[in-house]
Amino acid sequence: MQPVVVFFSVAGLLPLTACVGDGGAEPDPTTSGQPAGQTLVMRTSIDIAPTAGAEPIATGDVLDGSTLGSSPFCTGGTIRDSHASRHADVKDLGLVERTITCADGTVRMVFTPQPPHGGDWTIVSGTGAYAGRHGTGTFDITYDADPDAPAHEIYTGSVTP
Repeated sequence: MQPVVVFFSVAGLLPLTACVGDGGAEPDPTTSGQPAGQTLVMRTSIDIAPTAGAEPIATGDVLDGSTLGSSPFCTGGTIRDSHASRHADVKDLGLVERTITCADGTVRMVFTPQPPHGGDWTIVSGTGAYAGRHGTGTFDITYDADPDAPAHEIYTGSVTP
C-alpha cells in the first residue's frame, strides 16, 4: 500500500505523541486481489482544549493543499476530537476518536498517543464519498518551544477504498 501522510498544525498543549512508521508496500492488485491504496495528505489547524478531560478534546479545520490520491481532500472541512471511550464501536481501538466532516462525507479516525512523540491511527469508517474507506499508520508530532505556538503532526500509512 502507498503511504498516507497527514500533516496537522496543532495549537495548544496536549500531550499528544507520535512515531513515524513504515507504511508498508502497496499490494499488487493484479496478484493479491486487494484494492490499491491511495496516498492521503491532510493539512489541518487544531485548537486543543486547555483542560484535561475536556469534551471535545480538540477542534479544527482541514486546510488547502490536503489531497487524497491526486484529488483535493476535504478542504474547508472541520475536525472534532473526542474521547473514544464514549463511543462503544471504537473504545477498544484507541483513546481519541477524530471525526473529519467534509462537504462530501465524513471520515472517522481513532488514534492512541504514546509518549513522548508518537502513536498509531486507524480510519474506522466513512460516509458519503468516504464510505468503505479504511486505513492505518503511525504519526509524529513536534512541539514548539513556545507552549502557545502550534505543534506539527505528520501521519503516515495507507488508505484503501
